Amino acid sequence: MLKSGNPGSPFTGAPELDFRAIFAAAPTAYLLVRADPPQWTILAVSDEYCRITRQRREHLIGRGTFEAFPESHGTESSHGKHNVRSSFEVALSMKGRIVLPIQRYDLPPTTGIIAAYEEHYWRMSSAPVYGADAGSIAVLHAVENVTDQIFATRKEQEALAAARTAEDRLRTVFAQAPVGVAVLRGREHRFESTNQRYVDIVGRGDLIGHTVREAFPDLEGQGIFPALDRAYATGETFVANEMFIRLDRYHDGGLYDGYFDFVYQPLREPSGAVEGIAVVITDVSTLVLGRKEAEARERATAELNETLVAQQSELEALNTQLQEQATELEQQTEEAQLLSEDLEIANETLRQKAMEAEDSRVRAEEARREAEESERLFRTTANSAPVLIWTSGLDQEADWFNQPWLDFTGRALKEEQGSGWTEGIHPEDVARCLATYRGAFDAHAEFSIEYRLRKADGEYRWILDNGVPRFDPSGNFTGYIGSCFDVTDLRIAREAAENANRTKADFLAAMSHELRTPLNAISGYAQLMEMELHGPITDQQRTALERIRRSHTVLARLIEDVLSFARIDAGHVDYNVADVPVDELLSGVEAFVAPQLAIKGLEYAYARTDPDVTFRADRDKVEQIMLNLLSNAIKFTDAGRIAVECEATQRDVLVRVRDTGRGIPVDKLQSIFEPFVQVDSGLKRGTGGTGLGLAISRELARGMSGDITAHSADGEGAIFTLTLPRI
Repeated sequence: MLKSGNPGSPFTGAPELDFRAIFAAAPTAYLLVRADPPQWTILAVSDEYCRITRQRREHLIGRGTFEAFPESHGTESSHGKHNVRSSFEVALSMKGRIVLPIQRYDLPPTTGIIAAYEEHYWRMSSAPVYGADAGSIAVLHAVENVTDQIFATRKEQEALAAARTAEDRLRTVFAQAPVGVAVLRGREHRFESTNQRYVDIVGRGDLIGHTVREAFPDLEGQGIFPALDRAYATGETFVANEMFIRLDRYHDGGLYDGYFDFVYQPLREPSGAVEGIAVVITDVSTLVLGRKEAEARERATAELNETLVAQQSELEALNTQLQEQATELEQQTEEAQLLSEDLEIANETLRQKAMEAEDSRVRAEEARREAEESERLFRTTANSAPVLIWTSGLDQEADWFNQPWLDFTGRALKEEQGSGWTEGIHPEDVARCLATYRGAFDAHAEFSIEYRLRKADGEYRWILDNGVPRFDPSGNFTGYIGSCFDVTDLRIAREAAENANRTKADFLAAMSHELRTPLNAISGYAQLMEMELHGPITDQQRTALERIRRSHTVLARLIEDVLSFARIDAGHVDYNVADVPVDELLSGVEAFVAPQLAIKGLEYAYARTDPDVTFRADRDKVEQIMLNLLSNAIKFTDAGRIAVECEATQRDVLVRVRDTGRGIPVDKLQSIFEPFVQVDSGLKRGTGGTGLGLAISRELARGMSGDITAHSADGEGAIFTLTLPRI
């Protein structure tokens, strides 16, 4: 009779029990093994043991344990047989229960068809069984199938690993996105995270943990804080395009102007409550300022039209004066009649050109309105999707597109992945687009390309695609991320602006040519009359001829200034750049204005500079600039002196023209360089001129990599500084 545990029976006086039946029916899987190593003969097995091991009792009783259960077919349990045998031996030697680590032992399939063994895991323990003499005669081996627990744990670990991989991928895309992104938490809008592009745009990196109001006190009163509060309170997305913001971007206390696109997207908890806001910001300052510059050019064209109308009035007054003089001369010569006819032709030509200019302005205004309407429609369509984003892996194949891209193309993600997205590129652009992309990919370099992409409705739109290489935290290249913008309307507006500039330049050139011919005739005939080739003239007639000559000189200078400005504005100015000795050039400019200085009784001074100082410039253009600056100084100086000074730095040469005249109001120091702008404005100004001299001079200086600046105070004279690169 076998006894479990220490010698001695706990059942003395109890009714006789069938322990074999109790053993067989035990809910735990048991195997009773005789202590006869190395056979370890099986003496008894429980029903539960037969069930979980898929064995029949008659196939086990009397067989050696490791004959009935040879080595496992699993790849992870080559030592399982050894571990079980050791547990038997240790249990007997230590006279106590031994618990093994979980062991793998695979079972054959239940179908009986030859197939792969099924993976199973077991929790085992072994305990000694004593005989009547208290000696160990057997081992009780208990088994529990824990396969389901192992598989559940494994799936949980795999799910956690997949979640970590997805989170790492999302963090990489967030960090390298080409737009600024920040996450704000709580009703106070406290920064939880930002990407590098956001830091670059706002110029501040120590944001995490601070509220928006703490980090950006300079935004108070600019509409940002109420928009954030409203988005958090209502859960509605806030979108703003080209919002004007003044921001201290460089921590120097100054506020810098900028234009930005904003999206405030509320973030919700699983319950639906708003817990924070995702901020997406794009700096569109360059785009907006470019458009404003184009509008400024349109305004300049309108001002030119007004100037031409004013000049027409002056010409009409001159025509009246000539007719009065013709009456006084009693129509003495046929040449005087021809002079009047030529002047009438000039007036008619000017009126026709003015009408053409008005038509050009109207067409430009219509084109501008059409462009604005097109841009408004585009902005309305793109409110919910300001940017299209894609990514690719190391195989150069696209692996992800955001929803705005899919909405744009009308295709599913699987259709676009790999090289599927190229099916939407215009056939004429495919080869160029792929060559640019692959060339940048091989060099791990950024790229920017424009191509036509088909929308869901079949229309092709011009897209500006900016690609940026992606790197993991270790610096390893992992592919690309790209952002795309629809630039179709911008291309149309740019072409319209270029056409308008060409039309303006052609008109000014034609006008100047048409006016020069009758003006030359006026001057010639007046000189013939003054030389008395057609007979003697009176003093009164000679005075009238002198008035004609002065009017001719003023009008010729006006036409030359307008023509010069047209050439510069159209980019048709050629520069003969060479090494020019500064002292030699400045020593000769006094001769240009000596008569004007003498007439007004002004003193002229030039402080000689080092003869070895040289700048790189077009000598004729520099002399033209100096003549303009000196003429202006003389024009606005009634008494005192005009001085020319020179200063050479390591990189530049600075030439200053200083006068003791009436000065320039501070609020006009910048506007005087604009076309047709004068300190004395209006038709009754006393100094005359077209207002183009300074505009022409500054553009010539910039064309030689230089510039002109002005410094003055009203009533204290003025200083104009010409800067050119030094050799």
